[in-house]
Amino acid sequence: MTNIERRLLEQEIEINVLKKQNQLLQKELANLDKKSAMFDEMIQLAEKEYKTYSQKNSKG
Repeated sequence: MTNIERRLLEQEIEINVLKKQNQLLQKELANLDKKSAMFDEMIQLAEKEYKTYSQKNSKG
């Protein structure tokens, strides 16, 4: 195996690892988006049930 072939193989392996990491991060992001939406819904339900309002922090 030549140096070029070895480098190509290493790069292919690295690309496959990065693709898998990307897939995992995309799934984690989707889960976090769902979790955030559920927390927002819980806050809205609590505000409605207990007639309170929790003001969101705004920066800027």
